[in-house]
Amino acid sequence: MFSLTALGFLLGTALPPSTPPLSLESAQAMALERSPLMAAARASLDAFEAQYREAWWAWWPKIDVKFLATGIPPQAEDADNTQVVKNPDGSDSGYRVVTGPDLDSWNFWMKFDITGYVPLYTFGKISSLQAMSEHGVEVGHAAEKLAAAELRFQVARAWYGLALSSELKTLIDDGEDQVRKARERLEKLDEEDSPEFDQADLFRLRIYESQVKKVVLNNRHLEAVSRTGLRVALGFREDEPLALPEPMKLTRVDADLGPVNCYVDLAAQQRPELAMKRHEVAVKRLEIDRKWADFFPDFFLAGSFTYAYSTVVQQDSAFSSTVFNALGGGGAIGFKLDLDYPGKLARYRKVEADAARGQAELLVAEAQLRVELEDVWRTASEQVELLSSAERSMKAARSLLVLRTHEYENGVDENTKFKDVLDSAVTYVTQKSEWLSATHAFNGAMIRLTRVVGEDVTRYQCPKKLPSAAPSSIP
Repeated sequence: MFSLTALGFLLGTALPPSTPPLSLESAQAMALERSPLMAAARASLDAFEAQYREAWWAWWPKIDVKFLATGIPPQAEDADNTQVVKNPDGSDSGYRVVTGPDLDSWNFWMKFDITGYVPLYTFGKISSLQAMSEHGVEVGHAAEKLAAAELRFQVARAWYGLALSSELKTLIDDGEDQVRKARERLEKLDEEDSPEFDQADLFRLRIYESQVKKVVLNNRHLEAVSRTGLRVALGFREDEPLALPEPMKLTRVDADLGPVNCYVDLAAQQRPELAMKRHEVAVKRLEIDRKWADFFPDFFLAGSFTYAYSTVVQQDSAFSSTVFNALGGGGAIGFKLDLDYPGKLARYRKVEADAARGQAELLVAEAQLRVELEDVWRTASEQVELLSSAERSMKAARSLLVLRTHEYENGVDENTKFKDVLDSAVTYVTQKSEWLSATHAFNGAMIRLTRVVGEDVTRYQCPKKLPSAAPSSIP
């Protein structure tokens, strides 16, 4: 007994723990963590934040440090470094003395330079750059939000596709089971030469089998495409197992669709693409300020310090070279101005045109958003009605199938034929598949509405008072 317990414990610890099946929420969270799309968006945000930090260092002193060191090889005697000293008696026969540096042997030389530059006033160049960097960070946040919304949409679309495929597969399996039983019954009646056998019933059965085959192939296509889409959105490799619940259930999104006016202002505020365009327009307008500031000079404070040392011996006089040994520095206030005014004016006009174009594109994007929102919202509202109608039709078809089956198998109504049972079965399968498809279409419409609005509409409560105007019309 102890050995079996120990063996079970060892096997339990050796085997990897089973991975719990994914849910839609956990799959979306996994996609946000693993997808390369989010990694690219986060990297873009990091780049914008780095530009922001760089812009806010623009007012700090810019200090350059330079250090040089080398050896000086022996030099030939230079006549310029000597001076003739006459004899005291005034005769021409004198002697020469070295007045410059002594370079007869190897020497060592080093030099250390520090230069500094501090901007004092730039007529708005630096402040505009800092404001542009702030809007750049907001563009990065909007891009990250856009990537997250796209991933949630892709995961949800693939998830609902797999759920529909799973439900249809169960329905198809039940239908194929009924077809198999019906075929066996017809074959038995044919073998017994029963008067109840009707050759037309066999033809109808073959037609029904062909219809089922078409549904099976379409469902396989849906399942394969949805599974691949989910793998791509989650960042899974082909050999990486995908833990999904078995079977997957397709349920209607638990949300009530509000009026279209409810989502217009929300979309204008939350849509990531619009937020990106607004910040891009703001950057273009600030660029106009920067180009205008280029017409004016930059005032600055500059300073430098130099220290040079060598083993070269030289006289300390106004006529001797100070290249080998030096110590000194200084500071000054100055300004700089580029006088290329024709080029500056052309660049200024260009950024003005770019800003005007960006503003016009923003207005076009807002108008297109209203059109897109109107289309998606109406599609979702139509799906609400279609889903309700399909559910009533599916329940009626199921009741009719139960009734016809009971009448035929129990002989309650002698007028009920196999054809009636088969027709009612076909009707039920068709109506249930349409009800499942309507559920899938409604869910798809809601996630598309979430994508257009930029906010999860399933968790958004519409305000009680809505604007009286009809903002869904194109401005």
